[in-house]
Amino acid sequence: MLDLVESKLSQHEAFRADVIAGLSQERKTLPSRWLYDQRASKPTLRDFVRAHDGTLRAIGAAVVAVVALVALSSAVLGPSSWLGWVRKAFVLTTGYHVNHVSLQSIVATDFETWEMAEGWNRSFPRLVIYVVAIVGFIYYFAVQKNKPFTPVTPPDEAEVFQAS
Repeated sequence: MLDLVESKLSQHEAFRADVIAGLSQERKTLPSRWLYDQRASKPTLRDFVRAHDGTLRAIGAAVVAVVALVALSSAVLGPSSWLGWVRKAFVLTTGYHVNHVSLQSIVATDFETWEMAEGWNRSFPRLVIYVVAIVGFIYYFAVQKNKPFTPVTPPDEAEVFQAS
């Protein structure tokens, strides 16, 4: 691959130029010469596994843990418990309900009936509260963004045992 670039540009500059040229087209492309190694052969699965060994181990461990926990919960609670969970998750992700907590649902609540007020967004006081809250959140996070991050260090085990 390194020998294939026939220009006075360095390898980094040539790659950068190819990426910019490929991304500026309507159909995004990248020359295939950047996918080959110095022997001009495609990377094998063995090369991929060797390069990403840690990531593949972590993914494999996560898959094994999920399968084991699903099997254990199905053995203890029965497989139908997963169907009930899926139905509950579907209900909780659609529309407003008792467990729906959002700024919109808090502002739109009719406090006499505890239901969503129809046409709440046409009520000027409620709309003002909604807009002020959104602006406040944006301002808060903008201010937090400019503050330097100071990590909190957890106490040592010795400090924990001394304190008790």
